[in-house]
Amino acid sequence: MYAIVDKNQYELKLEVTQAKADAENNFFIIEEQNVHLDIARKDAVKASEVKSQFLANMSHEIRTPLNSIVGFSKELEAGNNPAERDEHVKIINSAATDLLTIVNDILDFSKMEAGQLTLNQRPFSPKELFEDIAATMSKTAHLKQLEFLYDVGDLPNLLLGDSFKVKQLLTNLISNALKFTNYGFVGLSVKVLETSDEQAILEMQVKDSGIGISQDDINKIFKAFHQLDDDLNRSYQGTGLGLVICQELAHMMDGKVEVTSTPTVGSKFTITIPFKVEDEAYGSEHLSSFVKKNAVVIDKWGESRRSIVKQLLLAGFDVASFETLKIAVQHVHSNTYVFMTLPQKYINFRAKWLNELSMVNPAAITLLYSGPVPSSQLFGHVNTLPYMLRLPLTARKLEFLEGPSSKTHQSNARPSVINLPPVRMLAVDDMELNLRLIETWLKNSPVTLDLAYDGPSAIQKCEQIEYDIILMDIQMPNMDGIQTSKHIRKTTYNIGTPIVAVTAHALSEEKQNFLNNGLDDFLSKPIKLPELVRIVNQWCEDTHVPKQTLNEEVVEICELSQDSIDWRLAVSRSNNSENLAISFMDEFVEHLKIQLSILEPLKGQESNEQLLANIHKLHGACCYTGVPKLQTYCHDLEVLLKQSPQLSHDDQTSELLMEIQHIVNEWPKRKLRICR
Repeated sequence: MYAIVDKNQYELKLEVTQAKADAENNFFIIEEQNVHLDIARKDAVKASEVKSQFLANMSHEIRTPLNSIVGFSKELEAGNNPAERDEHVKIINSAATDLLTIVNDILDFSKMEAGQLTLNQRPFSPKELFEDIAATMSKTAHLKQLEFLYDVGDLPNLLLGDSFKVKQLLTNLISNALKFTNYGFVGLSVKVLETSDEQAILEMQVKDSGIGISQDDINKIFKAFHQLDDDLNRSYQGTGLGLVICQELAHMMDGKVEVTSTPTVGSKFTITIPFKVEDEAYGSEHLSSFVKKNAVVIDKWGESRRSIVKQLLLAGFDVASFETLKIAVQHVHSNTYVFMTLPQKYINFRAKWLNELSMVNPAAITLLYSGPVPSSQLFGHVNTLPYMLRLPLTARKLEFLEGPSSKTHQSNARPSVINLPPVRMLAVDDMELNLRLIETWLKNSPVTLDLAYDGPSAIQKCEQIEYDIILMDIQMPNMDGIQTSKHIRKTTYNIGTPIVAVTAHALSEEKQNFLNNGLDDFLSKPIKLPELVRIVNQWCEDTHVPKQTLNEEVVEICELSQDSIDWRLAVSRSNNSENLAISFMDEFVEHLKIQLSILEPLKGQESNEQLLANIHKLHGACCYTGVPKLQTYCHDLEVLLKQSPQLSHDDQTSELLMEIQHIVNEWPKRKLRICR
């Protein structure tokens, strides 16, 4: 009996001990979970505070330029003083640019968060890219009375990559440097770290003499919504997203961004990115006028002097450099090219330095200046009238010194609307301001521009006039751009007219959706003039024949001819080239043979979806050669399939297949007669 009681007591003690151990263990687990929950709560509160601060900053950031735009627009409307009007326009432009930058940062970050930011790999000239960046950012630096250093070495002629993203990355970093630098300089330097036949690794550095960043703060600057000290931010506002976007862009291109900085001294951001090499030849083709010519550089600032010497060496000069002209006098001869810098930080010394030029009589003098243009009154004692180039010195600017015939490369020149082909264009947009901008750009060009403010009016115009190219806004009320384009594709005159989507949708899948729905290309909003010129030249470069005459002839042929092969129509659609028409027709007939094998099994199926897709493609192909009868059959069948998708259209499909077979059989005989 006692043994049983003892046993029960022992088991009870064991159970109590186990229960106590379990309770202690559960207590520790709960405590640990509480700690994790507390950390998560603090992180969430901190994230919420950061985002709240971000939204507060954005409210200020967006309202500031908007207030400027609204306020000065009203002043512009009411004012009569031309001088004030110009100043107001500059302020409005500056505020609008700031606002666009903020919106772009937010949109880019949203795409990054959604994993929808993609690269667009195309060949580009790195020399032209970096010179474009320098040209834009140096103006901003000079307005802030800062110097802009440009130290770019010899680079491959062509690289493969997303030049727009590279430009965005560097522009973001340079803008940041300009924002946090009040005295001194901001600089861009680029060099090739490693190179092979297939790849070049570029190291791009953006450095400044600004306020700098502490080591503790360096770890924060690449986090979303984070800005440094709030007191500092009262002077230097921003989205807090720029550096996050820069880092993500570099990672997308298999690169990296590193930063070193010393407070009160300045910062240096280093970007390393590998690029595929499209043309392994290097871009330092010496300018023929300067090969082995002697040049002397006069520059008091060592870093600036070294960067100018590098550009002159790449151009072919033999170069010597000095701090002052007095030291350099014995090296300046009648065949010497003198390059003297006049930075705005030494503006009080300009008269003295220019007066010293009377001591020499070189082949040419080039004044490299920042800030105000040197006054011509200071040239009284100069023996040779100087050239004047705004800093920084680049290869493109050196070409101005070679002579009028080679002042600029065609590719570097601002795209000229005067040289556009004499085409007829339709621009469709529900925003009058957007259309007015295009109208202003093309006012003095050979382009005949028609405007439509909605889809129905665009369709009405397309039913009456044949256009060479159509710009189509996608987001329009009632009838959007895709619906409008589908209707235009059914008109007699514009079945094959290139339609370019104009849209703020920049995601690759959305762009592909436009192409899948019958549009041919796309332009991103806001439209830039160089892109508009590129699109027109790309799609209308072969327009040499007076369009009205050609259109009337083609329309007449389409209306009168019911031949299976209309050779006159084929030639006219091939830019009046018989050889091209024969080549197109050969390819088209091979395409028809494939279509026969595809379309025959689709006849009689319950769903007409696949049949409609193939007929639509065939209809588009018919528009590029002379098969009016087949073109009519395709058009009619496509309309029937869209209007009555559930009904059988076997008779019409059979008729179309017979016409295809007839063209396939007829073309070899017709080609033989043409080639005799």
